[in-house]
Amino acid sequence: MKERYHLSKEERAKEERIKALTSIYEAWEKEKWKVLGIVTSSDDKERKQHCATDIVEFMKQKNVTVCFYEEDELDADKIEKASEELIVLGLRPVDRYADGLFYAKKCDALILVEKCGYSKYKDIEASLKILKDNNIIVAGVVL
Repeated sequence: MKERYHLSKEERAKEERIKALTSIYEAWEKEKWKVLGIVTSSDDKERKQHCATDIVEFMKQKNVTVCFYEEDELDADKIEKASEELIVLGLRPVDRYADGLFYAKKCDALILVEKCGYSKYKDIEASLKILKDNNIIVAGVVL
């Protein structure tokens, strides 16, 4: 393996992404999550979608049956009846949309996805407070 300081910016980013995905996989195995939510404090759907896609593809490589529902596809009955080992939900911001919080409560854990230099600290703070006040587990933050 190359020394870290010899890696290009893209190689370092890939290495960090694989570490993060491995941590998610290990937490899923240990905690037995059924539903994992992906949420952002802003309406950055592209970043949220990218994170969800990475998680779904990585889990499939690990032979985990997984499905992904975007915010406009969410249905509580469909989620409860899903047979996959892991269901990944793309959620609307919990501090702005009632359905974001409603579906966040159905998740075993959430990953907060933010864009450095774009997401506002006060919005992130508000989202984390709402999640904490509702006893929703935040498994991690992706910047």
